[in-house]
Amino acid sequence: MPTAIEPRLVEGPGAGLVRNVDPRHVPDQAWSNGRNIRFPSGGARVKSTDGYQRIEAFHPPTPVVVVWWYVPLLGEPRLITITTEGAWEKLGPLRNPIITYPFARTVDQIVTIDQYKDHLIWADGVTVWQWPGTGAVVPLAGAPTGHIVEVHKDHILLANLTAPLQQPWRVAYSTPKDPFDWTSDQAGDVDFAEDATPITAVKVLGDHAIVHKPSRLARMIFLGPPEEYITEGIPADDGALTARAAISVGAYQFYMGRTNFYRLAAFSEAIGDRIWPEVQASIDWTRAHLTYAYRRLEWDEVCWKIPTQGAAQPTLTVIFNFRDQTWSLTDHDPGLCFAEVPTAGVPVPSLTPSAVTGVFGTVDGQVHAYGGPHAAGAAIHAWVESRHFTDGLVPAKILAVPCFATGTGTLQISLRAAMEPRQPMPPWPPAQPLALVAGQTRPWVDVRQYGRVWQVRFETRNLEDSWEIPAYGAAVIPGGYAR
Repeated sequence: MPTAIEPRLVEGPGAGLVRNVDPRHVPDQAWSNGRNIRFPSGGARVKSTDGYQRIEAFHPPTPVVVVWWYVPLLGEPRLITITTEGAWEKLGPLRNPIITYPFARTVDQIVTIDQYKDHLIWADGVTVWQWPGTGAVVPLAGAPTGHIVEVHKDHILLANLTAPLQQPWRVAYSTPKDPFDWTSDQAGDVDFAEDATPITAVKVLGDHAIVHKPSRLARMIFLGPPEEYITEGIPADDGALTARAAISVGAYQFYMGRTNFYRLAAFSEAIGDRIWPEVQASIDWTRAHLTYAYRRLEWDEVCWKIPTQGAAQPTLTVIFNFRDQTWSLTDHDPGLCFAEVPTAGVPVPSLTPSAVTGVFGTVDGQVHAYGGPHAAGAAIHAWVESRHFTDGLVPAKILAVPCFATGTGTLQISLRAAMEPRQPMPPWPPAQPLALVAGQTRPWVDVRQYGRVWQVRFETRNLEDSWEIPAYGAAVIPGGYAR
């Protein structure tokens, strides 16, 4: 009697999205492509991204350009929403207007915002507004007008000034602890006039305020009276793309420039070589001023939302996991702005186990909160493709794709194979379903393909699908002698 030939398992690769790069720079363990996924632990695992739910809508639809979680020294924290026509506090039936602009702004007039004690201050290049938490919003008395506002060491910094004089290279600062005094001996300004380009961003990093220009970076270092500030240059040749393209997390400042993504500490270090070709292929540079950075600390992520070709608002999110140094992409959550808020402050049933969630505003006047499996009632198309992997280039019959996966819904799994590493892969065959149910007794799908080089694709398209894959592989018979 012939003995049965038992298949054996070849473990599949994992670890971080890599695409469109020189193969010499590709790590040994890597996913090749994907969308609407994230890598929660060093890239060895992959999971579908989280969805969101609508928590507010403006009628008629008015672009939401800022969301901000306002925390006063005393009193109730609440969400502030700024549109192109004015600003509101709170949500739903409690929503209350705090200002209606004398004339409407556009989404291209980028708003920067910060808070000093009870004073919420925002600037759009036309007016610098100030709101103390009650009463009316009024222009910031005595201050010049600028595009950029930042709070640093009890000073209000205003940069890229537009009035009383057009001075795009200047940073003005108020008297310490007094946002309304711009004329004392402790108030002043600093010029960054090494070239004629404007200041594009100012963002605090530790004790310093980092000043970005298109091809230069500098630090504003606080000394105190009589000089208040000194400056020093930072080795770099690419600054933040926009006023909102830089964000500080811990000891680092991350920013998107014109040629790469960067991490700044003592000097600026390019970190985005692996993902930048994807950005170049997608971004609409005529709308690049809408780009903004934000963080999702519950996932250890820094994100940049960028406008793609023909989009009215940023639609593609480039995500860097700063703990595990992995990159991923999402396109299910277009928006104009983002804020972190306590989950308890979101007026919907708990969407996420985290104490903090993110909210974002859109060009059609809606505000959403992250959490849940779907995108405000729409299914999320989440997919990921493995790197090519082999069994030492031994020809083999692949019988099945074992997959240890958790979640809800049904995971669609495809495998394609080729005989030669240099041979193009064939089109993806029809996918096989793997139901994600508790007590799964057959955690694999049958594929029955022959080859030396293999690639696996995991995909979901349904409303309630949500999944995570810690491990997968291929059950093979070397030589292909399958009965």
